Amino acid sequence: MNQTESKQPKQKAILLAKLGTLPELSNIVTELAQLLPGTRLLGIGAEGVSASPQLEVIAHERQLVLGAFDAWWKEQLYVDPDLYVKLLPRESQLLRTIERVVRHDVFQVDKPTFPTEPFRDTFDGRSQLLLRQIAFWDSILMKQNVAAVVAQSIPHNFWDAVLYAVTEAREIPYLFFHEVRPFLSSVYFYERLEEMGNLNRSHDLIQATKQRYGMVPDSVGRAEFMYKQVSTESTKFHRESGKKQKFTFTKRVTMLLRTPRHVPFKVYRSLTRRFIDYRSRRRENLVAQSRSLPGKYFLIELHIQGNATTLMKGYMYGEQREMVAHISHSLPAGYSLLVRESSRQSSRKQPRREAFWQQISALPSVHIISDELDSKDVLLKSAGLIELGYSSLVMEAINLDVPVIVLGLTHLHGAPHAHVVTENSTLPLVLKQVSEQPQRRYWSPDAIQEGLYEWADRTRESTLQASLSTTFTNQLDSDPDFQVRILKNVSRLVATWYQERVK
Repeated sequence: MNQTESKQPKQKAILLAKLGTLPELSNIVTELAQLLPGTRLLGIGAEGVSASPQLEVIAHERQLVLGAFDAWWKEQLYVDPDLYVKLLPRESQLLRTIERVVRHDVFQVDKPTFPTEPFRDTFDGRSQLLLRQIAFWDSILMKQNVAAVVAQSIPHNFWDAVLYAVTEAREIPYLFFHEVRPFLSSVYFYERLEEMGNLNRSHDLIQATKQRYGMVPDSVGRAEFMYKQVSTESTKFHRESGKKQKFTFTKRVTMLLRTPRHVPFKVYRSLTRRFIDYRSRRRENLVAQSRSLPGKYFLIELHIQGNATTLMKGYMYGEQREMVAHISHSLPAGYSLLVRESSRQSSRKQPRREAFWQQISALPSVHIISDELDSKDVLLKSAGLIELGYSSLVMEAINLDVPVIVLGLTHLHGAPHAHVVTENSTLPLVLKQVSEQPQRRYWSPDAIQEGLYEWADRTRESTLQASLSTTFTNQLDSDPDFQVRILKNVSRLVATWYQERVK
């Protein structure tokens, strides 16, 4: 049945938001079709991947970024005012997620062919794109009789954030998977963003899946692999790799020449971005300190702009300046806050806005520090690390017996030395409690390791051994059942969840 038909289908449908679009995972659709006969499966077409015969493609991934949905014009779609009222509390956050569009390579996606202005990063440009996305996804949910949505990852790429918000407003069940360090190849799953870190529901769903369908057992070495992932060595490796450029010069040139007619525009954009990034780094260096650190301080390392953490997990902050200001005004008497730039920000050529560093450095008791300072030395002398969501610096701090104060949505609940701030107003109290701990740590390396292993064990019992957004070459070399395990366990868990929540 076509999405433009006005008559509502009789059969209920599941919308798969990018789940199963990788070539290695396309058979998830086949597995689900067998487990849920009579339920239609809707999905999104992907570049270079043949859609499964059981999948009804409602859009292509090239249409998602700029909302190039022909149905919007052909059917003259509009946003239901009652729906818009329900979405108003999320409107600001959704407009901010359009930063993903601003930073996207718009030469690689479809542009609308119907009458609309070219996308520009203005308030009106963002608003028009948001309204078009809301109208389209609401039309799909209603006309296709979508009873549930299952997403490959945490909603943060703008289009999927809109889909999540509309689905929530329409009170349609939504399930999303989430793969995050340190436990790569271990996938969390939640129904709501606010549930992040709560493993009770996911543990129960795994048990229900085992009873209903059975599950392919984990690999023999999964526990040891997860223990290794929380080690200091693994943390250092990932932090160092994050500082490096992602693409070689040859690869960049190859990507540039894929569409010759766009080369002049791409070169201009790249040179402009590099120049702005140079100026941003220069402004940072003007206020950064490399010596004479304060005696008593907390440390925070910023996140790169426009990622899932800053857009979704740190939803309570309109920008990272607001977060630093909140911390600054919550510090215990006599304490300072050291702010360090993300190790990934410069490598990705994502400059901060012009007045950012000047505003940060002007905040009370805030000091910008150079990224040349040794992170281990700075951590050991600190009263604690303050973290938004998660970064690899968390594992380094925990292994060094340094407390971690966590803001925003996070999976760090229950991790040793992690103090998760569940209510923003309690931050001053948490910082004061941490600052009153003895300066000399009492956790031995063995005790820290034991605490991390217990946390890993609890996580293993409530997550799937899987990876839904990467290729599996390395895993297949050591575990030939890795791909089969993903296909079987993910589809069976989705089927169990759907039958519990819908049928």
